[in-house]
Amino acid sequence: MDLNSSGLMTGKLALLHASLRKLERVAVAYSGGVDSTLLLHAAVQALGPDRVIAVHAVSCLNGAIQREQALALFGTLFPDGVELRRITVDPLGWEEFVENTDQRCYFCKKRLYRRFSDEFSEDTARRLLDGTNADDVLQHRPGMQAIRELEVMTPLLDAGLSKMDIRLLAQQAGLPNHALPANSCLATRVGSGRRIEARLLQHIDMAEAFLHRSGYPGSRFRLVQNDIHLEIRHEEMERFQREDIRSAFQTYVSDLGYGFNFNNVTCR
Repeated sequence: MDLNSSGLMTGKLALLHASLRKLERVAVAYSGGVDSTLLLHAAVQALGPDRVIAVHAVSCLNGAIQREQALALFGTLFPDGVELRRITVDPLGWEEFVENTDQRCYFCKKRLYRRFSDEFSEDTARRLLDGTNADDVLQHRPGMQAIRELEVMTPLLDAGLSKMDIRLLAQQAGLPNHALPANSCLATRVGSGRRIEARLLQHIDMAEAFLHRSGYPGSRFRLVQNDIHLEIRHEEMERFQREDIRSAFQTYVSDLGYGFNFNNVTCR
């Protein structure tokens, strides 16, 4: 990083801390991803651990590996002082979500963040914070509407922090997840219009966990109409061409009840 870039990053971080210090108490929506982890870290720095809580959703939408990593990371970074509230939700009971229209993320975020806010409804001074960044607003993200409607604060976005900025700041802060691939809930792997079912989510989780154990973290197992589409990180695509690895994956998904065409493998 050159001096100009370093100065810009320092300025953005100072802006983030300044905006957080204006708040009395906060609750950070914590997923274990780099965005929410940096936001939580910055909130603790700005306000102190006694004025910060983390709220973490526990549901069928989070893969087993993702849940384990998120909780382990929190325990490593915030062993004392910061309270973690694990809040169980059941998205499969939300019919408007299960229908899986292009507004699925809006309905999910609205329900989830209302539930988070209910957790500290008596503490009217505590504000809910979300890790949306400046790159997110350039994409189609229906959940942003729910964030605005509920008046959830987005300090990373307000400070003008992009995904790359966040990764750089997370690296400087020593956050071990600064370079991990971006992740999202398992429902994003199911093509729009196909109902979200527990069986589908379980199969997606199992297939991605198999790929993770096989040395392909960050891979996506997508169900699009009647086909499987597999996304492998660019740097791992050449290794995935090995016949033994492809055969092992094909056998695994066949046991889950899916056929697989290797023409449906792309880079992410």
